[in-house]
Amino acid sequence: MGPLSNEVRLHDMWCYYDPKIMLRFLDVMLCILPDMAWETVVTADGKSIVYNLKPVTTDPIGFVDPDNLTIKNPATAAIVKYFSGGLALEPYKYAIELPEAIDSNVRNERFVRRQVKTVDREGRSVIIQQKVAVILTFVISGQKSGSA
Repeated sequence: MGPLSNEVRLHDMWCYYDPKIMLRFLDVMLCILPDMAWETVVTADGKSIVYNLKPVTTDPIGFVDPDNLTIKNPATAAIVKYFSGGLALEPYKYAIELPEAIDSNVRNERFVRRQVKTVDREGRSVIIQQKVAVILTFVISGQKSGSA
């Protein structure tokens, strides 16, 4: 077996031109991972975006098998150790190379939501709106607007 590679794609992008203001834009769509805080940083040259992700959950209880809540269970002990050792809070970086340089300021941010059916703490069925993606709009660098 050869070396393994990950082919995870958490983004997509597209360019367009707005004739009213005579500017070209780049939209970047990022998948939002559940239970992760995120931020984006445009590199100084405007040619890349770094998508920073950091786990939010620090409590192992949601990850422990409810049928094996004792610390004597090896799997439970390993999960508790993982969350108490700091590894669970390590940030992740996902770099995106852009087709053209962009200005560093986000011009627009729009969330894509999906309805998710779940059960609340009292056992009632509820529908929530979960953010699954964000679309960030950037101006492509080096342009001057044709209208004020």
